[in-house]
Amino acid sequence: MTQRTSPVRKGMVLLALVICLLPMLSSTAQAATGVGGWVQSPESVANLRVYASIEARSLAVLSNGTRVTALWQQNGWYYVQAGGQKGFMAGYLIRLEGPQPSTPFPTAYVNTAFRGNLNVRQSPTRDAAIVGILPYGAMMTVYAQKDGWALISAGSLEGYVNSSHLAF
Repeated sequence: MTQRTSPVRKGMVLLALVICLLPMLSSTAQAATGVGGWVQSPESVANLRVYASIEARSLAVLSNGTRVTALWQQNGWYYVQAGGQKGFMAGYLIRLEGPQPSTPFPTAYVNTAFRGNLNVRQSPTRDAAIVGILPYGAMMTVYAQKDGWALISAGSLEGYVNSSHLAF
């Protein structure tokens, strides 16, 4: 005998799913919008970096006047989109057309299987050098996620972790 799900039950399940996903969808929409601006550097060029540090590797060098969209701002750094690339730029290198974006970077916690430690790596690959280790439950700031990896910082430790081991 085949069991059928009533339309009311289907509706309740759909409603519950929408309620659960709504905060995620609204934060995604908020992060996707930003404040327009352009590069305005004393040196005529500025680095788009992999994370918010003057020591971070440069993803691209942008000339003065290059259009950017500031998505997030924290501690004097902007997470920006320039063309098809996203990365970090020091705030003093950008001239914005509107108010500063205030979206904070999300916080996550180490949530590994068996309550184990989490390796922090130099680049987003399993073969990359380990630059530090975070214990189960450690809190971190997540700057970006892509292809199963998250760019994070925890205190002075910065690097990449496997996103599947994070709880938000």
